[in-house]
Amino acid sequence: MEATRLFGALALLALVAAVGLALGGPPGFGLMAGLAGVWFACAALTVLDPRRGATATALFAAADSAYLLQHKWAASGPSICNVDAVINCDAVNASEASLAFGVPITLFGLAFYLGLALAAQLAGPLPTGASNAKNARFDQVNVLFGVFNVAYSAYLAWQSTQIGAVCVVCVSMYAANALLLWGGWSALRRQGVGLLEEVEGLPTSTPLVSVTVTFLLLTAVGASAWSARSPVSILTTAPAATAGAAPAPPPPPEAIAAVYHLPAGPVTPPSDEPILGAAEPKVVVLEYADYACPHCAHASKEIPDLVRRFPDIQVRFRAFPLTAACNPALERDNGPERCFAALAAHCAGVQGKFWEMNHLLFINQPNFTPPDLTLLANQVGLDATAWQTCMNAPESIRSIQEDAVSGDQAGLQGTPTFFVWGLFPDQWIQIEGGVEVLSDLLTAHRSGQPLPPPPPAPPPAAQ
Repeated sequence: MEATRLFGALALLALVAAVGLALGGPPGFGLMAGLAGVWFACAALTVLDPRRGATATALFAAADSAYLLQHKWAASGPSICNVDAVINCDAVNASEASLAFGVPITLFGLAFYLGLALAAQLAGPLPTGASNAKNARFDQVNVLFGVFNVAYSAYLAWQSTQIGAVCVVCVSMYAANALLLWGGWSALRRQGVGLLEEVEGLPTSTPLVSVTVTFLLLTAVGASAWSARSPVSILTTAPAATAGAAPAPPPPPEAIAAVYHLPAGPVTPPSDEPILGAAEPKVVVLEYADYACPHCAHASKEIPDLVRRFPDIQVRFRAFPLTAACNPALERDNGPERCFAALAAHCAGVQGKFWEMNHLLFINQPNFTPPDLTLLANQVGLDATAWQTCMNAPESIRSIQEDAVSGDQAGLQGTPTFFVWGLFPDQWIQIEGGVEVLSDLLTAHRSGQPLPPPPPAPPPAAQ
């Protein structure tokens, strides 16, 4: 009972701290305190009643898995657990270690934890003074899975050290795994049952069958859904078309009549920009973006899927920092951080890792101080000395300025802006809208639907 009171008191203190930090503390620290509070509450319940504690802990871990899975699935803005370049769930959730067999590991986690919670409920309360192994089947199953889960948690924690980032939601799942293992082992000791006692009956026991069936059903459904909608990774530079995928119906002519026009000025022909997509494209998409722009971050998550669905297009990227610190086209100085981010991506591209850095920059908005960027460079795996030399080189900032000037000459009024070549003979057009509008236009073009001639650019005030 003393342990229960201790964990309960810690849970209460952590939850009170979570409320205070959420109202006036540093970003993300309220969430950390809240996760700690829930864990302490689960620990208190585990001491009081191991079966109910296992249920609560499994549901806590399932909620963590569900959040990370949903965020990876929807790719909608930064995670709530992003604090800086180090405490950053998105950096971990976007790493190679976040996938197993091409499927998010959080899907496997969600399916397992829900199965374990179901098994704990079916097992019922812990018998008092019972020593029959049949009463301890759930605890045996919990411990056996717990050993694997804790070992895998240690592996994932090591992976986090390799990329230089920490996911606090992931850490709360690691802690939940440790609590499940400890609770199961404590329950076996309380009943006086060995881990492998009467092991021959374990494969057909209700707890193991419940966990296995739930896990297989949910992962089968989830993996099928993921494969059907999963976009190509932003790190993929040569995506392939989806075999057998039915083309989307083209939008009606009236829906595309006003989504493009001629640029307000000349578009500088592509030269050495970073490329995503076809090596010999039929259509070239030239994007101008600012790394601190939220709409640009959203577009960056949609572009890989666009390239997957239209394998004959090529996307090229040019930086247009929205600050006079490195953009001669602007008068307002919004600070140098946007310039630092553009330089970081440019210098990563010199080492052949532009798209990796591009991805991390967008999910780390707006943490673009030099120390933040150095951490991102380490996560990408760059030669730190060469990258830093490039960051300080005059020709690097000149490259950023030249891209910005070319955007101004073409008539940019904001970011992101897309110019397209290949839909009309010898003409660039500018898209009015984001990636979804661009997708509709490409669908209409692919269907052979005649496209109305591009009208002149509207006056700047109308853009």
